[in-house]
Amino acid sequence: MVLELPEDLLKRAADVHGTQGKPAPRSASSALKNAKDWFGDFRLAINARAGGGHRIPTFRESIPNLAPVALLIWLFAGHEIYQRAEVALNGTVVSSETGCLQPNNNRCDTTYIVESQNHVRSTYVAGPTDASLERRLPVGTLIQKDKWALTYSINGKIVNDFPINFYDGLMLFGLVCALFGRPSSRKPI
Repeated sequence: MVLELPEDLLKRAADVHGTQGKPAPRSASSALKNAKDWFGDFRLAINARAGGGHRIPTFRESIPNLAPVALLIWLFAGHEIYQRAEVALNGTVVSSETGCLQPNNNRCDTTYIVESQNHVRSTYVAGPTDASLERRLPVGTLIQKDKWALTYSINGKIVNDFPINFYDGLMLFGLVCALFGRPSSRKPI
């Protein structure tokens, strides 16, 4: 299929690029405006030639709707942060049992029984996620984790192993997807 462009479009394109005896645009903004006008006219010419209701979508129209992706990213990142923040432990590990999935012994989790200073026992399972506290702590370890804090202490030493920058970056990426990945509300040409 050979595409023939109208003469006036070719003449206008030559004018934009300064080949008809006219000087090239002096500023970058006027060059960008001329190029945008030319590409818009070029798209109109191709759409007119295509006929039958077919047309070339604009750049904005060609971006898919990323709002569902943004929602999934926010749910994932927010859930990991929430799971870590909601844990509250204060006491000594009196029992520790680690189990791993077979056959590769990957994705291990550790079930702790933690006894507080007033002799109340609670169970905590540290799974193979960022939200969990450290796995494979020995019996006798003093662990203190306040609710809504992302850090905790083991035997008085503060542990800050939650990758908050990664999850902040994910949430920022989700925000960008939500803002710029929505369909255009402009009418088609």
